[in-house]
Amino acid sequence: MFTLTNDQRKYFGLPPIPTGWRKEVLPGGPYRKKSTIYFDKETIRRQIVSDETEY
Repeated sequence: MFTLTNDQRKYFGLPPIPTGWRKEVLPGGPYRKKSTIYFDKETIRRQIVSDETEY
């Protein structure tokens, strides 16, 4: 799993991840891929699913 930096995100037209957001990595399972969740306090703001071939 890889994560784009905010500098890399702008080249793909993606909005940056605010610095105050907390990052949690959720393990994958037989029916879903590993994902990264970003929280703003207790609210999920973004979920990113990526692996070696897709983001």
